[in-house]
Amino acid sequence: MACRYYLLQLSLAALLAASAVQAAGVKVRFDPTSPAVGPFPSDVLTVADSAQKTGLRINLPMPDCSKEPSTCAELAIVNQLDGFSLEPRLRVRFSAAVNPDTLKDGVFIYWLKLLTTEEQGQQPFGTITPINKIEYDPSTDGNGTIDAYEGCVMAAGSQVVGMRDCIRQTALDNMQLIRAIQAGMDLNVDGTVDLSRNLIFYVGYSFGSLVGSVLNAVEPAIQSVVLNSAGGTMVESAAWSPMNHLVVLAMLAYRQPVLINRPGPDFNAALTLRNQPVRIIDVPGAVAIQETLERIEWNNMLGDALSFAPHLSWSPLPGVSPKPVLFQFAWGDLTLPNPFETAVVRAANTPGMVSLFRTDLAQIPNLPLNADPHMFAFDFSTSAASVVVARAAQAQMAMFLSGDGRSVPYVNNLVFPPFWSNVFFVPNVLPEDLNF
Repeated sequence: MACRYYLLQLSLAALLAASAVQAAGVKVRFDPTSPAVGPFPSDVLTVADSAQKTGLRINLPMPDCSKEPSTCAELAIVNQLDGFSLEPRLRVRFSAAVNPDTLKDGVFIYWLKLLTTEEQGQQPFGTITPINKIEYDPSTDGNGTIDAYEGCVMAAGSQVVGMRDCIRQTALDNMQLIRAIQAGMDLNVDGTVDLSRNLIFYVGYSFGSLVGSVLNAVEPAIQSVVLNSAGGTMVESAAWSPMNHLVVLAMLAYRQPVLINRPGPDFNAALTLRNQPVRIIDVPGAVAIQETLERIEWNNMLGDALSFAPHLSWSPLPGVSPKPVLFQFAWGDLTLPNPFETAVVRAANTPGMVSLFRTDLAQIPNLPLNADPHMFAFDFSTSAASVVVARAAQAQMAMFLSGDGRSVPYVNNLVFPPFWSNVFFVPNVLPEDLNF
Protein backbone atom coordinates (compact mmCIF):
# COMPACT_ATOMS: atom_id res chain seq x y z
CA MET A 1 0.00 0.00 0.00
CA ALA A 2 1.30 3.42 -0.89
CA CYS A 3 -0.24 6.86 -1.11
CA ARG A 4 0.94 9.87 -3.07
CA TYR A 5 2.65 12.15 -0.63
CA TYR A 6 2.93 15.47 -2.43
CA LEU A 7 -0.80 16.29 -2.17
CA LEU A 8 -0.93 14.76 1.28
CA GLN A 9 1.78 17.08 2.48
CA LEU A 10 0.24 20.19 0.91
CA SER A 11 -3.01 19.38 2.70
CA LEU A 12 -1.12 18.84 5.93
CA ALA A 13 0.60 22.22 5.72
CA ALA A 14 -2.61 24.06 4.84
CA LEU A 15 -4.47 22.58 7.76
CA LEU A 16 -1.68 23.52 10.11
CA ALA A 17 -1.59 27.10 8.90
CA ALA A 18 -5.32 27.46 9.27
CA SER A 19 -5.82 25.88 12.66
CA ALA A 20 -2.60 26.01 14.59
CA VAL A 21 -0.48 29.00 13.72
CA GLN A 22 -2.16 31.42 11.34
CA ALA A 23 -3.75 33.53 14.05
CA ALA A 24 -0.34 34.20 15.56
CA GLY A 25 1.13 35.27 12.20
CA VAL A 26 3.37 32.21 12.07
CA LYS A 27 3.72 30.49 8.70
CA VAL A 28 4.42 26.94 7.69
CA ARG A 29 7.76 26.85 5.88
CA PHE A 30 7.66 25.18 2.48
CA ASP A 31 10.66 23.58 0.79
CA PRO A 32 9.80 19.96 -0.07
CA THR A 33 13.22 19.48 -1.67
CA SER A 34 14.75 19.67 1.83
CA PRO A 35 13.79 16.93 4.33
CA ALA A 36 14.93 19.28 7.10
CA VAL A 37 12.32 21.88 6.10
CA GLY A 38 9.59 19.91 4.38
CA PRO A 39 6.79 19.20 4.45
CA PHE A 40 8.26 15.69 4.57
CA PRO A 41 7.79 13.11 3.12
CA SER A 42 7.10 14.39 -0.39
CA ASP A 43 7.13 12.93 -3.90
CA VAL A 44 9.50 15.77 -4.77
CA LEU A 45 12.11 13.54 -3.11
CA THR A 46 11.56 10.72 -5.62
CA VAL A 47 12.55 10.01 -9.21
CA ALA A 48 10.71 8.06 -11.87
CA ASP A 49 11.79 4.42 -12.07
CA SER A 50 9.81 2.00 -14.24
CA ALA A 51 11.50 -0.97 -12.59
CA GLN A 52 9.76 -0.18 -9.28
CA LYS A 53 6.26 -1.38 -8.46
CA THR A 54 5.14 2.17 -7.64
CA GLY A 55 6.92 3.68 -10.65
CA LEU A 56 8.98 5.80 -8.26
CA ARG A 57 12.23 5.49 -6.34
CA ILE A 58 13.34 7.44 -3.27
CA ASN A 59 15.97 10.11 -3.95
CA LEU A 60 16.93 11.77 -0.65
CA PRO A 61 19.87 14.20 -0.63
CA MET A 62 23.13 13.03 0.90
CA PRO A 63 24.96 14.89 3.69
CA ASP A 64 28.73 15.39 3.75
CA CYS A 65 29.77 11.73 3.79
CA SER A 66 33.21 12.55 5.17
CA LYS A 67 31.50 13.83 8.31
CA GLU A 68 28.47 11.50 8.41
CA PRO A 69 29.51 8.17 6.85
CA SER A 70 26.91 6.17 8.77
CA THR A 71 24.08 8.44 7.62
CA CYS A 72 25.27 8.06 4.03
CA ALA A 73 25.32 4.26 4.37
CA GLU A 74 21.73 4.32 5.65
CA LEU A 75 20.51 6.69 2.94
CA ALA A 76 22.22 4.69 0.18
CA ILE A 77 19.86 1.80 0.97
CA VAL A 78 16.84 4.04 1.51
CA ASN A 79 17.40 5.46 -1.98
CA GLN A 80 16.91 2.00 -3.48
CA LEU A 81 13.33 1.74 -2.16
CA ASP A 82 10.09 2.36 -4.07
CA GLY A 83 8.29 4.40 -1.42
CA PHE A 84 8.37 6.00 1.99
CA SER A 85 8.23 4.09 5.24
CA LEU A 86 4.93 2.67 6.44
CA GLU A 87 5.66 4.52 9.70
CA PRO A 88 7.03 7.81 8.35
CA ARG A 89 8.05 10.79 10.43
CA LEU A 90 5.78 13.57 9.14
CA ARG A 91 7.79 16.76 9.44
CA VAL A 92 6.50 20.33 9.26
CA ARG A 93 8.52 23.40 10.21
CA PHE A 94 7.27 26.84 11.18
CA SER A 95 8.67 30.33 10.77
CA ALA A 96 8.63 30.84 14.55
CA ALA A 97 7.64 29.11 17.77
CA VAL A 98 4.05 27.87 18.11
CA ASN A 99 1.82 26.80 20.97
CA PRO A 100 2.24 22.99 21.17
CA ASP A 101 -1.28 22.64 22.57
CA THR A 102 -2.70 23.67 19.18
CA LEU A 103 -0.92 20.93 17.23
CA LYS A 104 -2.88 17.84 18.17
CA ASP A 105 -6.14 19.20 16.77
CA GLY A 106 -4.51 20.86 13.78
CA VAL A 107 -2.53 18.08 12.07
CA PHE A 108 -4.27 15.68 9.69
CA ILE A 109 -3.51 13.27 6.87
CA TYR A 110 -5.69 13.37 3.76
CA TRP A 111 -5.77 9.96 2.05
CA LEU A 112 -5.36 9.87 -1.73
CA LYS A 113 -5.41 7.11 -4.31
CA LEU A 114 -3.12 4.09 -4.26
CA LEU A 115 -0.16 3.64 -6.56
CA THR A 116 -0.90 -0.07 -7.03
CA THR A 117 -4.10 -2.01 -7.63
CA GLU A 118 -3.11 -5.26 -5.91
CA GLU A 119 -3.45 -4.08 -2.33
CA GLN A 120 -6.22 -2.17 -0.63
CA GLY A 121 -5.32 0.90 1.37
CA GLN A 122 -5.63 1.58 5.05
CA GLN A 123 -8.38 4.17 4.45
CA PRO A 124 -10.71 5.09 1.56
CA PHE A 125 -9.90 8.02 -0.73
CA GLY A 126 -10.76 11.33 0.91
CA THR A 127 -10.55 10.11 4.50
CA ILE A 128 -9.08 12.62 6.96
CA THR A 129 -7.04 11.01 9.76
CA PRO A 130 -5.71 12.96 12.77
CA ILE A 131 -2.12 12.49 13.90
CA ASN A 132 -2.01 10.73 17.28
CA LYS A 133 1.70 10.93 18.05
CA ILE A 134 3.26 14.39 18.04
CA GLU A 135 6.65 15.71 19.10
CA TYR A 136 7.56 19.40 19.07
CA ASP A 137 11.15 20.63 18.89
CA PRO A 138 11.38 24.37 19.63
CA SER A 139 15.17 24.49 19.28
CA THR A 140 15.61 24.41 15.50
CA ASP A 141 16.45 28.02 14.64
CA GLY A 142 13.25 29.27 16.20
CA ASN A 143 11.13 26.90 14.12
CA GLY A 144 9.03 24.00 15.41
CA THR A 145 9.28 20.46 14.09
CA ILE A 146 6.46 17.92 14.17
CA ASP A 147 7.52 14.27 14.04
CA ALA A 148 4.59 11.86 14.02
CA TYR A 149 5.03 8.18 13.62
CA GLU A 150 4.20 4.85 15.24
CA GLY A 151 6.48 2.07 15.68
CA CYS A 152 10.27 1.47 15.44
CA VAL A 153 12.68 -1.35 16.64
CA MET A 154 15.74 -3.41 16.19
CA ALA A 155 19.03 -2.61 14.46
CA ALA A 156 22.26 -4.32 15.43
CA GLY A 157 25.73 -2.77 15.35
CA SER A 158 26.62 -1.38 11.95
CA GLN A 159 23.88 -3.25 10.10
CA VAL A 160 21.68 -0.57 8.59
CA VAL A 161 19.21 -3.27 7.54
CA GLY A 162 19.21 -4.87 11.00
CA MET A 163 17.22 -8.14 11.09
CA ARG A 164 15.46 -7.58 7.75
CA ASP A 165 17.34 -10.05 5.59
CA CYS A 166 17.59 -12.65 8.35
CA ILE A 167 13.81 -12.64 8.75
CA ARG A 168 13.18 -12.83 5.01
CA GLN A 169 15.65 -15.68 4.56
CA THR A 170 14.19 -17.61 7.49
CA ALA A 171 10.74 -17.21 5.96
CA LEU A 172 12.10 -18.66 2.71
CA ASP A 173 13.67 -21.56 4.65
CA ASN A 174 10.26 -22.31 6.14
CA MET A 175 8.69 -22.22 2.68
CA GLN A 176 11.23 -24.78 1.53
CA LEU A 177 10.35 -26.95 4.54
CA ILE A 178 6.69 -26.77 3.51
CA ARG A 179 7.60 -27.92 -0.01
CA ALA A 180 9.40 -30.90 1.55
CA ILE A 181 6.35 -31.73 3.69
CA GLN A 182 4.09 -31.53 0.66
CA ALA A 183 6.41 -33.86 -1.25
CA GLY A 184 6.10 -36.42 1.58
CA MET A 185 8.27 -36.88 4.67
CA ASP A 186 9.18 -40.33 5.98
CA LEU A 187 10.50 -39.55 9.46
CA ASN A 188 11.29 -43.10 10.60
CA VAL A 189 12.39 -44.44 7.21
CA ASP A 190 9.75 -47.17 7.04
CA GLY A 191 8.60 -46.34 3.54
CA THR A 192 5.42 -44.47 4.53
CA VAL A 193 4.68 -40.76 4.71
CA ASP A 194 4.40 -39.70 8.36
CA LEU A 195 3.32 -36.06 8.06
CA SER A 196 0.14 -34.85 6.42
CA ARG A 197 0.82 -33.10 3.14
CA ASN A 198 -2.15 -30.78 3.66
CA LEU A 199 -2.66 -30.15 7.39
CA ILE A 200 0.04 -27.53 7.84
CA PHE A 201 -0.17 -24.94 10.63
CA TYR A 202 2.21 -22.38 12.09
CA VAL A 203 3.07 -21.31 15.65
CA GLY A 204 5.67 -18.57 16.06
CA TYR A 205 7.09 -17.11 19.27
CA SER A 206 9.06 -13.85 19.48
CA PHE A 207 11.49 -13.94 16.52
CA GLY A 208 9.43 -16.81 15.16
CA SER A 209 6.35 -14.59 15.19
CA LEU A 210 8.21 -11.93 13.22
CA VAL A 211 9.21 -14.55 10.66
CA GLY A 212 5.66 -15.94 10.78
CA SER A 213 4.14 -12.60 9.85
CA VAL A 214 6.23 -12.54 6.66
CA LEU A 215 5.86 -16.25 5.90
CA ASN A 216 2.10 -16.46 6.32
CA ALA A 217 1.48 -13.38 4.21
CA VAL A 218 3.04 -15.08 1.17
CA GLU A 219 2.67 -18.85 1.79
CA PRO A 220 -0.68 -20.32 0.66
CA ALA A 221 -0.22 -23.82 2.14
CA ILE A 222 -0.49 -22.85 5.83
CA GLN A 223 -4.06 -23.15 7.10
CA SER A 224 -4.06 -21.17 10.35
CA VAL A 225 -1.55 -19.30 12.49
CA VAL A 226 -0.70 -18.46 16.12
CA LEU A 227 1.69 -15.55 16.63
CA ASN A 228 2.94 -15.26 20.21
CA SER A 229 4.68 -12.00 21.21
CA ALA A 230 4.67 -10.54 17.71
CA GLY A 231 5.42 -6.85 17.35
CA GLY A 232 6.53 -4.08 15.07
CA THR A 233 8.22 -2.13 14.00
CA MET A 234 11.38 -3.81 15.16
CA VAL A 235 13.37 -0.63 15.56
CA GLU A 236 11.19 1.56 17.76
CA SER A 237 10.17 -1.40 19.87
CA ALA A 238 13.84 -2.00 20.66
CA ALA A 239 14.30 1.67 21.54
CA TRP A 240 11.53 1.37 24.17
CA SER A 241 12.47 -2.13 25.40
CA PRO A 242 14.52 -2.44 28.62
CA MET A 243 15.78 -5.81 27.36
CA ASN A 244 16.99 -4.41 24.01
CA HIS A 245 18.21 -1.03 25.23
CA LEU A 246 21.87 -2.06 25.02
CA VAL A 247 21.44 -3.23 21.43
CA VAL A 248 20.26 0.22 20.37
CA LEU A 249 22.96 1.86 22.52
CA ALA A 250 25.65 -0.19 20.77
CA MET A 251 24.27 0.76 17.36
CA LEU A 252 24.27 4.47 18.23
CA ALA A 253 27.77 4.24 19.70
CA TYR A 254 29.11 2.48 16.60
CA ARG A 255 27.88 5.14 14.20
CA GLN A 256 29.97 7.98 12.85
CA PRO A 257 29.30 10.48 14.21
CA VAL A 258 28.50 8.81 17.53
CA LEU A 259 24.97 9.53 18.78
CA ILE A 260 25.35 9.20 22.54
CA ASN A 261 23.63 12.07 24.35
CA ARG A 262 23.65 10.97 28.00
CA PRO A 263 26.37 10.07 30.54
CA GLY A 264 26.89 6.40 31.14
CA PRO A 265 27.28 6.21 28.15
CA ASP A 266 23.58 6.12 27.30
CA PHE A 267 20.99 7.70 25.04
CA ASN A 268 17.63 9.47 25.27
CA ALA A 269 15.64 9.69 22.04
CA ALA A 270 12.74 11.66 23.62
CA LEU A 271 10.21 9.34 21.97
CA THR A 272 6.49 9.31 22.65
CA LEU A 273 3.68 6.77 22.33
CA ARG A 274 0.29 6.91 20.63
CA ASN A 275 -2.44 9.15 22.00
CA GLN A 276 -0.18 10.85 24.54
CA PRO A 277 0.17 14.62 25.04
CA VAL A 278 2.49 16.48 22.68
CA ARG A 279 6.11 15.70 23.61
CA ILE A 280 8.29 18.79 23.91
CA ILE A 281 11.76 17.76 22.76
CA ASP A 282 14.14 19.39 25.23
CA VAL A 283 16.89 16.74 25.04
CA PRO A 284 19.97 17.76 23.04
CA GLY A 285 20.78 15.20 20.38
CA ALA A 286 17.39 13.46 20.55
CA VAL A 287 16.26 14.52 17.07
CA ALA A 288 19.42 13.13 15.46
CA ILE A 289 18.79 9.81 17.22
CA GLN A 290 15.16 9.79 16.06
CA GLU A 291 16.22 10.44 12.47
CA THR A 292 18.72 7.59 12.61
CA LEU A 293 16.14 5.19 14.04
CA GLU A 294 13.72 6.28 11.31
CA ARG A 295 16.20 5.46 8.51
CA ILE A 296 16.99 2.06 9.99
CA GLU A 297 13.30 1.36 10.49
CA TRP A 298 12.62 2.40 6.91
CA ASN A 299 15.26 0.01 5.60
CA ASN A 300 13.87 -2.80 7.76
CA MET A 301 10.26 -2.44 6.56
CA LEU A 302 10.84 -5.09 3.88
CA GLY A 303 11.17 -7.66 6.66
CA ASP A 304 9.02 -6.18 9.41
CA ALA A 305 5.91 -7.84 10.84
CA LEU A 306 4.05 -4.54 10.60
CA SER A 307 4.46 -4.48 6.80
CA PHE A 308 3.13 -8.00 6.26
CA ALA A 309 0.41 -8.15 8.92
CA PRO A 310 -2.30 -6.61 6.67
CA HIS A 311 -1.84 -9.51 4.25
CA LEU A 312 -2.53 -12.24 6.82
CA SER A 313 -6.32 -11.91 6.71
CA TRP A 314 -8.00 -8.68 5.64
CA SER A 315 -5.89 -7.80 2.58
CA PRO A 316 -4.45 -11.08 1.25
CA LEU A 317 -1.95 -11.08 -1.59
CA PRO A 318 -2.86 -12.65 -4.96
CA GLY A 319 -2.86 -16.45 -4.75
CA VAL A 320 -3.00 -16.54 -0.94
CA SER A 321 -6.26 -17.10 0.95
CA PRO A 322 -7.05 -15.20 4.18
CA LYS A 323 -5.82 -17.10 7.24
CA PRO A 324 -7.28 -17.40 10.74
CA VAL A 325 -4.73 -15.77 13.07
CA LEU A 326 -4.53 -15.74 16.86
CA PHE A 327 -2.28 -13.20 18.57
CA GLN A 328 -1.05 -13.96 22.09
CA PHE A 329 0.96 -11.60 24.27
CA ALA A 330 1.51 -10.69 27.92
CA TRP A 331 0.77 -7.52 29.87
CA GLY A 332 3.99 -5.60 30.53
CA ASP A 333 6.27 -7.41 28.06
CA LEU A 334 9.79 -6.02 28.62
CA THR A 335 11.30 -7.45 25.43
CA LEU A 336 8.61 -6.44 22.95
CA PRO A 337 6.51 -3.75 24.67
CA ASN A 338 2.72 -3.85 24.42
CA PRO A 339 2.24 -0.79 22.16
CA PHE A 340 4.19 -2.52 19.40
CA GLU A 341 2.42 -5.84 19.83
CA THR A 342 -0.92 -4.07 19.47
CA ALA A 343 0.42 -2.17 16.44
CA VAL A 344 0.70 -5.47 14.56
CA VAL A 345 -2.81 -6.48 15.64
CA ARG A 346 -4.13 -3.16 14.31
CA ALA A 347 -2.22 -3.63 11.06
CA ALA A 348 -3.72 -7.11 10.71
CA ASN A 349 -7.16 -5.62 11.45
CA THR A 350 -7.97 -8.49 13.84
CA PRO A 351 -8.63 -6.80 17.22
CA GLY A 352 -10.99 -9.57 18.34
CA MET A 353 -8.42 -12.34 17.82
CA VAL A 354 -6.15 -11.47 20.74
CA SER A 355 -5.42 -13.43 23.90
CA LEU A 356 -3.86 -11.13 26.50
CA PHE A 357 -2.23 -12.75 29.53
CA ARG A 358 -2.71 -10.30 32.41
CA THR A 359 0.44 -10.72 34.44
CA ASP A 360 -0.73 -7.95 36.79
CA LEU A 361 -3.69 -10.15 37.80
CA ALA A 362 -1.61 -13.30 38.11
CA GLN A 363 0.57 -12.44 41.11
CA ILE A 364 0.64 -15.09 43.85
CA PRO A 365 2.90 -14.94 46.93
CA ASN A 366 5.73 -17.49 46.78
CA LEU A 367 4.77 -18.43 43.19
CA PRO A 368 6.50 -15.74 41.15
CA LEU A 369 6.32 -15.29 37.41
CA ASN A 370 9.31 -14.24 35.35
CA ALA A 371 10.02 -10.51 35.69
CA ASP A 372 9.85 -10.33 31.89
CA PRO A 373 6.65 -12.10 30.79
CA HIS A 374 7.79 -12.18 27.14
CA MET A 375 8.11 -15.99 27.16
CA PHE A 376 5.03 -16.71 29.29
CA ALA A 377 3.83 -19.43 26.91
CA PHE A 378 7.09 -21.35 27.20
CA ASP A 379 8.23 -20.71 30.79
CA PHE A 380 8.43 -24.10 32.50
CA SER A 381 11.12 -23.17 35.00
CA THR A 382 10.33 -20.00 37.01
CA SER A 383 7.68 -21.51 39.30
CA ALA A 384 4.73 -23.88 39.44
CA ALA A 385 2.49 -20.94 38.53
CA SER A 386 4.49 -20.18 35.36
CA VAL A 387 4.16 -23.84 34.33
CA VAL A 388 0.37 -23.66 34.65
CA VAL A 389 0.31 -20.49 32.55
CA ALA A 390 2.54 -21.98 29.85
CA ARG A 391 0.43 -25.12 29.60
CA ALA A 392 -2.76 -23.08 29.31
CA ALA A 393 -1.26 -20.83 26.61
CA GLN A 394 -0.08 -23.84 24.60
CA ALA A 395 -3.44 -25.55 25.03
CA GLN A 396 -5.04 -22.42 23.63
CA MET A 397 -2.75 -22.64 20.60
CA ALA A 398 -3.72 -26.26 19.99
CA MET A 399 -7.46 -25.58 20.37
CA PHE A 400 -7.28 -22.65 17.98
CA LEU A 401 -5.36 -24.57 15.31
CA SER A 402 -7.66 -27.59 15.56
CA GLY A 403 -10.84 -25.47 15.55
CA ASP A 404 -12.47 -23.21 13.01
CA GLY A 405 -10.28 -20.20 13.81
CA ARG A 406 -13.24 -17.89 14.36
CA SER A 407 -12.86 -17.28 18.08
CA VAL A 408 -10.29 -17.19 20.88
CA PRO A 409 -10.43 -20.45 22.86
CA TYR A 410 -11.30 -20.09 26.55
CA VAL A 411 -8.55 -21.48 28.80
CA ASN A 412 -9.07 -19.81 32.17
CA ASN A 413 -10.48 -23.09 33.48
CA LEU A 414 -7.00 -24.54 32.96
CA VAL A 415 -5.39 -22.14 35.45
CA PHE A 416 -7.68 -22.97 38.41
CA PRO A 417 -5.70 -23.56 40.68
CA PRO A 418 -3.35 -21.81 41.47
CA PHE A 419 -5.22 -18.79 40.10
CA TRP A 420 -8.78 -18.32 41.26
CA SER A 421 -9.73 -15.62 38.77
CA ASN A 422 -9.38 -15.14 35.02
CA VAL A 423 -5.92 -14.23 33.73
CA PHE A 424 -6.45 -14.67 29.95
CA PHE A 425 -8.62 -12.03 28.27
CA VAL A 426 -9.77 -10.89 24.86
CA PRO A 427 -9.28 -7.15 25.51
CA ASN A 428 -12.05 -4.74 24.62
CA VAL A 429 -9.37 -2.07 24.15
CA LEU A 430 -5.88 -2.95 22.98
CA PRO A 431 -3.19 -1.79 25.44
CA GLU A 432 -1.28 1.27 24.21
CA ASP A 433 0.85 1.87 27.33
CA LEU A 434 4.07 0.08 28.32
CA ASN A 435 2.49 -1.41 31.47
CA PHE A 436 5.83 -1.88 33.21
